[in-house]
Amino acid sequence: MTPKKTLSQLYKPPDGHVTKGEHLGKGGAGDVYKGHHHRKGDVAVKVVNITRDEESVRRELHFLQTFTAHKNVASYYGAYYRAPPTDRSCELLEIVLQYCGGGSLQNLIETTEGRSLPETWIGYICKETLKGLNHLHKSRVIHRDIKSLNIMLTDQAKVKLIDFGLCFQLDPTAGKCSECDGTPHWMAPEAISIRRSPVAYDTKSDIWSLGITAVEMAEGEPPHSNVDCPSALIRDSDAPALKPKAWSEQFRSFITSCLQKDPEARWSAAQLLQHPFLTGLPSNKAVRAQIREHLRALKIQPAKKDQCSSEKEAAAQIPAPGEEHGPSLAAPSTRTGRLYRFMRKQLKRAKKIWHDPETGQVSDPRWLCMVLPLPLPLALSAPLF
Repeated sequence: MTPKKTLSQLYKPPDGHVTKGEHLGKGGAGDVYKGHHHRKGDVAVKVVNITRDEESVRRELHFLQTFTAHKNVASYYGAYYRAPPTDRSCELLEIVLQYCGGGSLQNLIETTEGRSLPETWIGYICKETLKGLNHLHKSRVIHRDIKSLNIMLTDQAKVKLIDFGLCFQLDPTAGKCSECDGTPHWMAPEAISIRRSPVAYDTKSDIWSLGITAVEMAEGEPPHSNVDCPSALIRDSDAPALKPKAWSEQFRSFITSCLQKDPEARWSAAQLLQHPFLTGLPSNKAVRAQIREHLRALKIQPAKKDQCSSEKEAAAQIPAPGEEHGPSLAAPSTRTGRLYRFMRKQLKRAKKIWHDPETGQVSDPRWLCMVLPLPLPLALSAPLF
């Protein structure tokens, strides 16, 4: 029997085909950078440690190669092996993926006034996410980590699923997964193990996670966000619900359909795509136009001169802020003054703390200088102090 090839044997070095640039963030499996591919242009480069856990990387690569050919899943462009520079260094694999310039859904929530998205935006994002999930579920694949951080937006506000590190393909005979994995606040009750109790769940667990993500889009945070270990609460308490007066009946019905504690009663991705909340939305083009303008405002970029008038007309199809349920459309500029005033107060307070009583001097630690230069409102994406 031929021995299985290692990843270092299967994948070649980048050899200038891919270059890494700006660090975008850190995921569960490794760091992510903005990069440039010699054919694809701007890409996302996920750097994973294959010395530590080669099998989990193999599994992620399998799902990327098999299931990313869908418009609502970030495309996979290949992988490159990077040998360790020293004997003590780790072997790395650079996984090259589609770059999503609009950032994560989590970032969209955090940079929207009141941390609450309009219903039309929530519906559009849920609908596009469900299309990606339906693609996976047809092949009996569970994503197992649906949350705002793993739903991305392109520059054109198109929705893409990312992070296949926890994906699991159900066995045709057993039909259930017994591994307890995921991010606690978004996990379905049946996927949570209490005191090492056995679990058994299927693709319906992704639907619960999407319902929690929809609540997060509406209220700024997932349920039980003030609790570090919410597992027992999720298992034992009633399913979360939205406040009746703030949201439409159709949206609340959609949430209820996602957050049924009994998986058998919970709707599937295919069924939810036919829910009145989603079928009654304005056109995708109209909603994307508004989200795109919001993203441009955050980046402080002027509108392009050749922007077509049809885009503005599409945005006008959506009800005015006072005519739809949920919060009004975001206006990041209205928060800028308040944010700067708050941050300057914090800066002065921190400098007092660093006053040296012996010399009478006020030190200016390097980390303080990192606060104000960040472009607002992205400066609030991490705690200030």
